[in-house]
Amino acid sequence: MKITAKELLVMTVPVKQLACVILWVILVCCAFSACARPKDAGTVAKDHTPDCLAAAQNVLGPEAEVKRCSNLEKEVVEAIAIVRLKQFAENKEGIPITKLVILRQTESRWEIALDVAKQIRNPNGYVGIDYIDDSEQYPGFRIAISERGKQPFMLALSYMRRDGGSEGIPIYISWNSATGRFQELISNEGDPDRFKDELRNPPRISRDKHSVP
Repeated sequence: MKITAKELLVMTVPVKQLACVILWVILVCCAFSACARPKDAGTVAKDHTPDCLAAAQNVLGPEAEVKRCSNLEKEVVEAIAIVRLKQFAENKEGIPITKLVILRQTESRWEIALDVAKQIRNPNGYVGIDYIDDSEQYPGFRIAISERGKQPFMLALSYMRRDGGSEGIPIYISWNSATGRFQELISNEGDPDRFKDELRNPPRISRDKHSVP
């Protein structure tokens, strides 16, 4: 059967229209697909957990355990690491520890922002005490990490007795942006944050309870 030029033209027009429709659908789908993809895969936040663990083990040894690893603003990485006091179990008052550090990394350098062992210290002095009592021998602390207001986190540290119980009122510690240090938080929840300054050289109390020069 022969097809005239006129008939061929009539048949070609719908085919061209269909091709245009298919092309338009493909372009629309590609556009939506491009919008759905991240503009730059490199902007995805890096997982710093391996870095935090390596830094913690470098300071505390192989028993170090990272409880928090955060990527803060201005490219600061912050890690909370502990060494557990294994003879006691974790309870509602917190995790039993012998040591704790808060590490901060800026420009690939890790620094100790808070050091908890027998005492609690930041780079400027002792935190949460008025004096050092040499007659008291605590095996460690119980620590609890929580959120409070605008603070990224708050630490509650309680001295532990030899039977595993907690001694006294917890010491609350958080980041003071005004001083750029972790300090004791002394305001009540719901009130504006107030911090207590650290002590560079707290007085020491001997076993007979008299001050030692």
